[in-house]
Amino acid sequence: METKHPTVDSKYIQQHLANERTYLAWLRTSVAIMGVGTLAATLEAKGVLGHQPFSYAGLALGLLAILMGAIISIVSTYNYLSNRKAINEQTFRAVGSLVWWVTAGVVLLAVILGFYIYEMLHDGL
Repeated sequence: METKHPTVDSKYIQQHLANERTYLAWLRTSVAIMGVGTLAATLEAKGVLGHQPFSYAGLALGLLAILMGAIISIVSTYNYLSNRKAINEQTFRAVGSLVWWVTAGVVLLAVILGFYIYEMLHDGL
């Protein structure tokens, strides 16, 4: 019968599980951002928000949101793997810059989306 030996990861189970939950939260955020982008592009393409369908502003906004969601997915995967390695090597340090960059990007996207929807609704009234 095969004897099971503890792994390095098993010494820090709580930290690895917390790292995984954080990673999954980042992925949910990126999927939500891509969903908002898809919604904006779809509404614009169907002419729901404005008079003229296929406006480049709505499509560009949608593509920007989808690109941002993809970038967040890539960066969060890199961050997860880096944290995993740092936890096992006991050299983990929290990185605040990732949080600030993502927050700035999401706020900027929200402001642009807000102006876009305001203009579309204002022109439609």
